[in-house]
Amino acid sequence: MATTEIPSIMLVEDSLDDELLAQRGISKAKIPCKVVVTRDGAEALDTLLNRQNELPSLVVLDYRLPKFTGLQVLERLRAEERTSCLPVVIFSGTNSDSNLKQCYKTGANSCVRKPDHPADYIERLVTMTQYWLSVNRCSDAPPDAWVRRRPQGHTLANSSASELL
Repeated sequence: MATTEIPSIMLVEDSLDDELLAQRGISKAKIPCKVVVTRDGAEALDTLLNRQNELPSLVVLDYRLPKFTGLQVLERLRAEERTSCLPVVIFSGTNSDSNLKQCYKTGANSCVRKPDHPADYIERLVTMTQYWLSVNRCSDAPPDAWVRRRPQGHTLANSSASELL
């Protein structure tokens, strides 16, 4: 999560119409936040992987993007220690169960379908913004602290319940 007091959202969206609806929904959520918009997968990765840039509190990532798909962006983010736990919501018009399953397998925190009706689209963004910026809690600890390390060869199958907590 970002270290500043004001949370930020990175919206990765190539459609200007969808961006405007998203901006309206984020604004309607009435949670002060900064919104950074990137237009394609390459621009999103350049911004997020640049260590000079502060990470956003949330990435709202379209599935179908130019240059790199949302899934490719997500794969790269999860491969980097600095962004491995960054909250990422796939927000897309895709209805394919196999695409959604792949997004979750790759590490999406949530997959949300874009509604067809503009009013529903805006309300979906209100709900997402309120949840991810005020209800959900992310650690401000460094990324190393987010993952509990187990000794090599130690698996969940041979763990006791107390070890899993």
